[in-house]
Amino acid sequence: MKSPKKQKRKEKTTKVKAQGLGDTIETITKATGIKKVVDLFMDGKDCGCEERKQKLNTLFRYAITPECLTEAEYEQWGLIRAAMQPDTIRAYERDVIATIHARLFSHKHSTPCSCNKPLWKQWLSDLNKVYESYSPNI
Repeated sequence: MKSPKKQKRKEKTTKVKAQGLGDTIETITKATGIKKVVDLFMDGKDCGCEERKQKLNTLFRYAITPECLTEAEYEQWGLIRAAMQPDTIRAYERDVIATIHARLFSHKHSTPCSCNKPLWKQWLSDLNKVYESYSPNI
């Protein structure tokens, strides 16, 4: 009598649409095994992949239709937007921006380094476009 083979359970992964060229390159390097080789070679050190991915996503962005703001997000973004200082984003504001942007544009939630000004400018612009698309009487 043969014993039943153990089946490996695949982890459920939620597919996130690629935001730009950086995400596409990351998918290809994972699928081909290049990422594992780089990780092995770098021995746990940061290879700069995440920063490179974000930069490529900013430079070569794909068109994505955003989700709608919830009423709470609309009110929260309105308050933050009114209180923001030019060229300064406080830690709390970065967290809120990253959270709302991730949900609206269906990407993985992460709070980028504050030094990544092009990405923050893009995210602010994205949120403002969505916010301004609503009539004042939400």
